[in-house]
Amino acid sequence: MRVAFYTNSTSQGSLVVLKQLAESHQAELVHVIFYDTMREARKSPLKILKEFGFRRLAAKAMRTFVGKFRTLLIRSPLRHLIRPATAYEFVLLNRVPYRVVDNLNSIPAQEKLRNLNLDLLLVCICKNILKEVTLRIPRLGTINIHPSLLPKYRGPMPIFWMLYHGDSQGGVTFQQMTAKVDDGPIIAQYETTLNLNDSEEMISHQLFELAGERLHEVLAMVQQNKLQAVNPASDGNYFSFPTAQQNAELRIRRRSRTVA
Repeated sequence: MRVAFYTNSTSQGSLVVLKQLAESHQAELVHVIFYDTMREARKSPLKILKEFGFRRLAAKAMRTFVGKFRTLLIRSPLRHLIRPATAYEFVLLNRVPYRVVDNLNSIPAQEKLRNLNLDLLLVCICKNILKEVTLRIPRLGTINIHPSLLPKYRGPMPIFWMLYHGDSQGGVTFQQMTAKVDDGPIIAQYETTLNLNDSEEMISHQLFELAGERLHEVLAMVQQNKLQAVNPASDGNYFSFPTAQQNAELRIRRRSRTVA
């Protein structure tokens, strides 16, 4: 089964899933596609600042700066000293075929996707909202991995909202993608307990680690044509990016929980 993987160029959380996919006996990883989040940031810096807030954006900027230095090492004779910290570093170190795109919905990008002759496209942490025509290019469609128990916490920052609402039960959802965000039929869900004192980054790692551990089950269902996708309930809410006030409220709540 020929599979491609699509993720943000700066993503760290998707690394564990990509590693499991690369090692899978059920799938052949033929290509990795990166959505150029840095280009988006350069085009709309105020929009990105509004979405992520100063603290998150500063942390992302620092990781990006360190990542550029690490990339130089990966391309040097010292590459053996580096262990991958992102999906991008993984493909460089393992010489996996890849490309970076501005928008997978563009005609040239769609044509290149068709030329891969894919059975499946696996999406994990990607801001590029895909159109129906793009989603249908792989023979078996496109599957997204979302770090919440859909339909709860649809949207771009589910982990923030789990912490904000004090929801200690989380998980990951494997979902057939449709043009409507986080609204396609659910293939599989895996639940886990969250520690509300953990950081967003720690919980993200926990959830995508869980997704990586269960990826082989989903690939087996796809390979054996045993998918039993279920349409999500209609009572799920879509949560967009938090406001500055909501970010501040979460910091206060986290301090309160720590003291308690």
